[in-house]
Amino acid sequence: MFEGLMILIVCGGDDPGGAQLRRFGAEAGLLIAADRGARYCLAAGLAPDVVVGDMDSLAPVELDELAGRGARLVRHRPDKDQTDSQLAVDLALEQSPASICLLGAAGDRLDHSLANIHLLLRAARRGVAARLITGAGDELFLVGGEFELTSCAGRTVSILPFAGRASGVTLEGFRYPLNEAVMEPWEPYGVSNVIESARAVIRVRAGWLLIMLLRPDLA
Repeated sequence: MFEGLMILIVCGGDDPGGAQLRRFGAEAGLLIAADRGARYCLAAGLAPDVVVGDMDSLAPVELDELAGRGARLVRHRPDKDQTDSQLAVDLALEQSPASICLLGAAGDRLDHSLANIHLLLRAARRGVAARLITGAGDELFLVGGEFELTSCAGRTVSILPFAGRASGVTLEGFRYPLNEAVMEPWEPYGVSNVIESARAVIRVRAGWLLIMLLRPDLA
């Protein structure tokens, strides 16, 4: 969906599983693990290039294995202001990538999941496209401006304003189109739309939209 150098970040939420890790790992130019995410990488047979965080979720034997496989360990104090995922995103942004993909960024801890979704905006404000893939295969990303979805006909998508009002919202190629609409955070009418065209366009003149593209088998 996004062209150019992609950096994969594996966070410490739900284990994304070996198949998902290997699939996106094969597309990545750099693999960064946020603390426990390194364990998921090792279990999938992948060696992260960098492991960042306070390392409180990794055993000494795991840290030794990571170092032995060439991973750079960037250790931070436990009493820090940033989450391990934010540290990983900031490290990725220093590399000036075209895009960032986050796996293992959602899970039972709703507070961490919401915090990780907000990291999409941290990247977007730096001009870097970022997406979050859940363990179920749903894809979340932000649109500020215009974005085109191709080869997604029949898929369910929810579109919500993010971090405030979104105005001038136009949806073309959807079951429920919009034309220069205003979307407020407290009116989530953009849930459960359906893409009906081989080429669907999302446009917003002011603000941000959170796009949640559900996996293909969900209608």
